[in-house]
Amino acid sequence: MGWALLFAATGAAAQAQAPASSSSSLDEIVVTGIRHSQISALKVKRANEDIVEAISAEDIGKLPDDSIADSIARLPGLAAQRDNSGRTQDISIDGLPSAMNTTLLNGFMQATTDNNRTTQLDQYPAEIMNSVVVYKTGDASLTGAAIGTIDMRTVRPLDYGKTNLFLGAQGEYALEGKLQPGATDTGYRANLTYITQLDNDKIGVMFGYSHIETPNQIIAQHPWGYYAANDQLEGGLQDQLRSDTLTRDSGVVTIQYKPTDNLEFVVDAFDSSYDDDAIIRGVEFPLSGTPTNVANGTSTWSALAPQLESYDYRQTSRLRSADFTMNYKFGNGWKMHADYGYSDADNHFDQLQLYNGFGLNGQQNTTTATLTEGKGPGGNIGISNWSENLVNVALGENQGWSNYIPAGFPGACPGGVVSPNNPPQWGSTCNGGPDADQMGGAGQNLIQRTFDSIQQTKWSLSKDIPGSISNIEAGVSYSVRKKDYRVEEDELFLLSGNESQPIPASWLSSPTNMSVFGLPDMYSINPRQAFNSGQYGSVADYRAPGGGNGASLSDWSISERVITPYFKAQIRTEVGGHDLTGNFGIQAVNTSQSVTTSFEYPAGGTVFNYVAIPSSTEYWDVLPSLNLTLHLNDSQDIRFSAGRSMARARFDQMGGGSSVSFNFAASGNTSPWSGSLANPSLKPWISDDVELTYERYFAPGEGISLDFFYKNLETYIYQSSSTANFSAYYAATGPYTNNGVTIPAPIMTGPVTQWVNGNGGALYGVIFSGNFQLKHLSQVLDGFGISGTAGVIESTVKIPTAPGCALNNINTYQTPCQSGTPDGNLPQYSKYVANVSLYWEKNGISLRLNDRYRSKYDQEVVDYNGGLQPVLGAAENIVDFQAGYDITSGPLKNLSFTFAAENITNEAMNSYTGRWNSATNSATSPDPKNTVYYKLFGTNLLFGVHYKY
Repeated sequence: MGWALLFAATGAAAQAQAPASSSSSLDEIVVTGIRHSQISALKVKRANEDIVEAISAEDIGKLPDDSIADSIARLPGLAAQRDNSGRTQDISIDGLPSAMNTTLLNGFMQATTDNNRTTQLDQYPAEIMNSVVVYKTGDASLTGAAIGTIDMRTVRPLDYGKTNLFLGAQGEYALEGKLQPGATDTGYRANLTYITQLDNDKIGVMFGYSHIETPNQIIAQHPWGYYAANDQLEGGLQDQLRSDTLTRDSGVVTIQYKPTDNLEFVVDAFDSSYDDDAIIRGVEFPLSGTPTNVANGTSTWSALAPQLESYDYRQTSRLRSADFTMNYKFGNGWKMHADYGYSDADNHFDQLQLYNGFGLNGQQNTTTATLTEGKGPGGNIGISNWSENLVNVALGENQGWSNYIPAGFPGACPGGVVSPNNPPQWGSTCNGGPDADQMGGAGQNLIQRTFDSIQQTKWSLSKDIPGSISNIEAGVSYSVRKKDYRVEEDELFLLSGNESQPIPASWLSSPTNMSVFGLPDMYSINPRQAFNSGQYGSVADYRAPGGGNGASLSDWSISERVITPYFKAQIRTEVGGHDLTGNFGIQAVNTSQSVTTSFEYPAGGTVFNYVAIPSSTEYWDVLPSLNLTLHLNDSQDIRFSAGRSMARARFDQMGGGSSVSFNFAASGNTSPWSGSLANPSLKPWISDDVELTYERYFAPGEGISLDFFYKNLETYIYQSSSTANFSAYYAATGPYTNNGVTIPAPIMTGPVTQWVNGNGGALYGVIFSGNFQLKHLSQVLDGFGISGTAGVIESTVKIPTAPGCALNNINTYQTPCQSGTPDGNLPQYSKYVANVSLYWEKNGISLRLNDRYRSKYDQEVVDYNGGLQPVLGAAENIVDFQAGYDITSGPLKNLSFTFAAENITNEAMNSYTGRWNSATNSATSPDPKNTVYYKLFGTNLLFGVHYKY
């Protein structure tokens, strides 16, 4: 079923690692397909000294997943969150946010393309991975780990043991069709892998390549402003169609050299380029005035001013990593390990937004509309009785989103004719100030850039010794990580100097059908073509906080140096006649972090400059660990783990998202300073972990597991009120002047809202998983099987609402402050998680139906500015289907065919809120019918052919 799933066919490495107490019968039956992948995964899990979950390459290939994120989301205790394009990106392990995970490739830390530490897992193709191991407990020798650790592994060609060529190709079709002109509803995937051994099996070579072009057609709705009075929407509504195409090219090379049984060298290299391009068209309008015909969630509005939106969002990324490993055995049981790894990630995210809404006569368009809850996409808000034409419109923003007046426009301050060399001037105050005239806001262009690099090395010595302690190991790892974040935002204006102008006919294509929302057809232009036409000018968008002079901190650079000496001992003994295996050890983690925030400030109120303020801190953490496995017999194990783990603070909490204000009117003992600051001195999240697991194995690939875990988060990071010293900012930007008068040196301390290390809480739960062949019930059911997992997770963590962010109106209720979540729970925490697969496999034919469920959770949605916006997400139930046929004899032997349907129930991603009651100054409980963000991603079909030679 694709070359990737065939990697697990040997199972040699996993079998070689099976514990001595395992029944030999588990190694005697040779099977392929789904059952073989289950056998391989259970062998990896059982052989590991730590508590892990594992998935084999065959599992990864059986459902033709877009990335390894979809694959590991089916593991016990794991849950996935989709991104704005519908692709699985973030993984929660045992109810914890993905920010508390780290991702490794062949044991080496991976750089990330977002503006934090979270790995965007959809950038790693499933096809070129041999297995994935998820560590839920600490291990002293696992340096670079976090509270949860995902280790992706590629095949080792000498361990694979034979020469093979794998080829695969798949076509893809989005059932939603082409939602917009210029969109695509078809795609394809292709992959190639070659594995061979040379020089009498001393050299092994593996090369893998994967290409994917996959379409997504998305229907999105964003209402805001629900009020309890009349049970209706009173804020506004945004309806959008999004046509998204991901192109990804990934390659991996492994060279394994083993000149003797005692010496081994391994070199790995991985490269992945990622291009995600989305065209978005839609309509947005605030609700103003007083509605009529209000009853049962229906209201009619008049004189609405629709803003028409044409967006082009493009993310281009490049991930690269390479590593070198040496293992050497010498003397009497001595082993030396040395490695070096490098990883970098370069990301460029360009969000171009063009706004239109004026009529061809230069007047603002207005419309009537009736809004009815339950009549729109997915049972949300539908529109009827729309009166305004959305095709015959002119260029020009009509909502007053612009915060300046371009010089030379009627009513603007003098400044000459607008041109590329004479852009609109900032901060004009004549004729009523910058918002006196709503001209020039023809769009925005926001560009975010990140560059992340990690260098790491590890050296260790170990020795086998007789006795209950069978091996001791000591080593040290050293890593240096550097990450930079830069953001540029421009306001766009029309170079013609007009408030509005007709859309050139050459830009127009067929109108976009907006009937799914109840709207008429909308004009269609290519935003990138329009932006590059020479019709638009731009000016940097610097937004100074109110109250006088101010600074907005956007850019940052962070450097981390981590030294981790460790000691580990392996246990091999007996207790009460039963084998006891495991390990204990300790890490001492020394961290030195340096943060430089580059902020922009208005000198004299109109001209902006950049100033960098560095800060550094150093600290130690001590992380003990204990992992024990009691082998009751050949088919039963009890595992116990205890230890301490850590996850480093998010980068945006350490360096970004800050602002500083200086109030010229302050006098006396009143400080002129205030702001919201990141915290360069943040320490990690710390978790004390205890886990107990019972495992019962029935037959090869069959068994059950019952897992109890408790994680005590000693600290959590949230925003709190404090007092900060602003001397560094004053030294960089002062002295300040007001109307030509220099302000004397002011009080240097002032109130701030800042990220801090505060008290945490506990997560505890029970997770059941198992796999069972139904033939044990009746031979009639031979070939049928069921596998799955279900978990219940409780949390005592309650994240406090940030200062100044009380839920005092509907806007802060549905869009809470950055540190808080709508219900105070951990981000991405679901109380219930479950996954079940029903399958049938016989005579080369396989069928599988998979259902992945998670209960409601606090989604972290990436907003326009790159921040993580917490919103309460509804429960999700995602169903996939796959079928395949393998030809096992004849001239077409080793040829296989697959069919898959992804998200066959078209499960929505929905976030919701409550309704604000002005009379009681409180909000009702959140209700899924009060949608904040609603996205339908559609169903994709895939047809594939694969060949193994």
